[in-house]
Amino acid sequence: MGNILLTPLLLIFHLCPDLARAQWTEPIPISEQDSRFESADMITDSQGVYVIYYNVSYDPLFPRFVKSTDCGWSWSEPFNLADTADRSGGQPNIALAGDTLHAVWRGFRGNENPRVNYRRSTDRGDTWQETQLITNAYTYMKYPSIIEYDGHLFCAYNALLHNNPYDTVFIMGISSSDGGNSWGSHFRINPEVLSTYPMTLLESQGRFHLIYQTAGPEAIEIAHIYSDDLGETWSEPTLISPVDDYAGQWPRASVDSTGLLAACWFDYKYGSTGGSYGDILMNYSTDNGDTWYGEVRVTYEHSNQTSAILTDNPNFYVAYEDIRDGNREIYFRSSPDRGQNWSAEERITTDVDLDSHYPELSLSSCDDAKILHLAWSQEEGGRSFALILYSHTEIQTDIQENGISCMPGSLEINSIYPNPFNETTAIEYFLKNETNIVIEVFNILGERVAQVYDGSQKSGIHRIIFNAEFYQLSNGVYFVRIRNKDGEKSEKIMLLR
Repeated sequence: MGNILLTPLLLIFHLCPDLARAQWTEPIPISEQDSRFESADMITDSQGVYVIYYNVSYDPLFPRFVKSTDCGWSWSEPFNLADTADRSGGQPNIALAGDTLHAVWRGFRGNENPRVNYRRSTDRGDTWQETQLITNAYTYMKYPSIIEYDGHLFCAYNALLHNNPYDTVFIMGISSSDGGNSWGSHFRINPEVLSTYPMTLLESQGRFHLIYQTAGPEAIEIAHIYSDDLGETWSEPTLISPVDDYAGQWPRASVDSTGLLAACWFDYKYGSTGGSYGDILMNYSTDNGDTWYGEVRVTYEHSNQTSAILTDNPNFYVAYEDIRDGNREIYFRSSPDRGQNWSAEERITTDVDLDSHYPELSLSSCDDAKILHLAWSQEEGGRSFALILYSHTEIQTDIQENGISCMPGSLEINSIYPNPFNETTAIEYFLKNETNIVIEVFNILGERVAQVYDGSQKSGIHRIIFNAEFYQLSNGVYFVRIRNKDGEKSEKIMLLR
């Protein structure tokens, strides 16, 4: 089980009040008029924005796919992902690998119980291959999610294994080692009792992550498990929301290529509006899920429910549903330093008598600009159907605040904790590129007293433990220096026994 690091880290990144960016574009509809009022799923790359959602305005009821190839300015006509043998299809999810899109959804065929339906496109959604049914039929099956790594596909979903409606709902898994041509047998991932909220399935550096709500005997909270063997085996759960009398609900998560993993949810521990809305809280890991920082509070009005989070080290972006003005609206906040400072709240939707839910965020590079994409559902007059709306904003990637860069350089010391320390301390640092680095410790006379590391490391965030006892150091002030070919960074530490 991963350990939770509850004590705050001392961040060394320069702090900036906000991430410089343009205004959000005017929202535009990207779906038919009567789409299902639930979350769409969105994924992006440098060539396009791809969205999958549930349409209920036709019989049969189908998942739909739309895409944009010009950074979200214009969109294709909706494409029906299901075939005519399906009479229903909801809760769609999408993954992208190279030019291939992989889509799954909860689908019915004839009078059967629901199964996971799978379909792929090898040309970024221009054409699609035939639909496959890749799981057994269950009396209860919800929220399929799919990821891809090095040609290996993995799908997770909730399922009731027996006909008794009071039986346990499990997280199930099924995988394909040939890019979706064939699928193995389904298996149970974990033994816990679960609620029916959606889960998030992610991949970074070959590690698979599942963030979900667990309704176990200890508490109803948000849990994290991971797999380092392509989904065959999974870690024991780590509860990443604090265990208390308030249930963590509606979890969402994101991970980037550096292993910065973050999850957000809402609960009522700080107050509630109308008994159904609370605050958005989050937790994050800088080491790809091995350890977790502890709770970070994002909102303070007790008026939030569904949310979405996006990581782009060291930045967090959070969009969330809010009812403080009587309507359900979408708000947005960002942090340039992993949750230590946050921008002012920004209200994205302003339509009177229209309720907005289920925000979805994604990020892409387009024409040498970094674009943040936002989609959400919007209904009118309490109806159960809605439009899927879309907006985007450009983020400046070379941010200056009072002459100091707010983006990390090629080498940064993120944190040294604890400091002061009595025997060991953890040094966390960021490398923009793969490079040879040297980590040394000096006393106040400038004499080197320890060489902690000398070797090549890949880009990303790294953590190393410095043991003063091993070097037989006495109490006092020392300096940690990290250097590579691009320069060096130093920080003061204090040894107190």
